[in-house]
Amino acid sequence: MKTKLFASLVIVAMLLATVGVAAAAPAEAVRPTAITGDVTAITGNVLTVQTVMQGVVKVQTDSNTRFRQQGNPNASLSAVKVGDRIVARGERTNDVLHANVVLIMPSNLRDVVVGKVQSITGNTIVVTKNDGSTANVATTAITSFRTKDIPNASLLDVKVGDVLEAAGVLSGNTLNAAVVRFNTPKHNTGPIAIGLIQSINGSTLTLQTPSLDTLTVNLSSSTFIVVRGKDGATIGSPADLAQGAGIMVIGTRSSDGTSMNAIAILIGGQRGPKQNGQPQSGAPSQPRVGQQG
Repeated sequence: MKTKLFASLVIVAMLLATVGVAAAAPAEAVRPTAITGDVTAITGNVLTVQTVMQGVVKVQTDSNTRFRQQGNPNASLSAVKVGDRIVARGERTNDVLHANVVLIMPSNLRDVVVGKVQSITGNTIVVTKNDGSTANVATTAITSFRTKDIPNASLLDVKVGDVLEAAGVLSGNTLNAAVVRFNTPKHNTGPIAIGLIQSINGSTLTLQTPSLDTLTVNLSSSTFIVVRGKDGATIGSPADLAQGAGIMVIGTRSSDGTSMNAIAILIGGQRGPKQNGQPQSGAPSQPRVGQQG
């Protein structure tokens, strides 16, 4: 009963918050965001950036845009070159990002690998990535290791099962790491879970959590579903659940913490590789609840 009451209160709060945002939102959605990608063209003050996850984005700069580059305190637009990898932050309208800050990535940090540590052999860390594939993270004596609560972390502090993000230069399936950030995930045992839908099989979802674990989510006829979009929140149905969507689940976990019976689900956005705003060929299909997948 307490869980159901808690779920109801959370859903009401989410609905009130999103309705308030929707009422104040302009007709054309403008939202703060950040993108990462490679500069493919520079036309005046506009950078054309090919991102990994969001297709091609135009980055509009102006006299208020701040540029950041390692070793160059006076960096400006002229420091950006075609082929550079950048991180741009600002307000995005459709496929145009009006940049407040543009960070020019150092060449030795241009590639990133994120995953869960599967094994450690010598100076090489093998990680399992979000898509289930593996990658090698090669470290050296000058690789910097960073984690919370360990000021002078080293490779010896990395453990199997840790979630790792490494930045460096990718060569084939091996990242030559300059910086490695890692942490030991805390497994959530409470009534709330968040993550991305990996697969759908009838009324059962497989959810990938931020700790890169999987959680089985069981729906019932009474599961309350809310869809959050740019115009606010609407009441949804199981048909709105799709592979790749980010969701928050409120429910009751099993004793071993590997599954949850869903009382309520909030659906956010979908993720997936895009090319020019469209899913790339070969991108996974999006089966709906009620279909076998």
